[in-house]
Amino acid sequence: MTTSGSETHQVFLAEEDGWAYGPWGRGFLRCGTVVYGGCSIGERLETGHNVVIREDCVLGDDVSIWSNTVIDYGTVIDAAGGTVRQV
Repeated sequence: MTTSGSETHQVFLAEEDGWAYGPWGRGFLRCGTVVYGGCSIGERLETGHNVVIREDCVLGDDVSIWSNTVIDYGTVIDAAGGTVRQV
């Protein structure tokens, strides 16, 4: 999923085969997850409850974020490459 600016977008997810499907592909976004504008999100993102992903983050495929976590501005997480970088 890619968003732009600081606009607010409401995303509705429909469950299918145990996965939730959104504009970026499939994943699990649990209750209380907030994704701010300007983020790029890969396939199969999984979040715990009350996760906040701030502006301009890049999350690769197969990223899991535990409950009550804040991912700050401009963070890059690439699960496949084992990389986490904060800019």
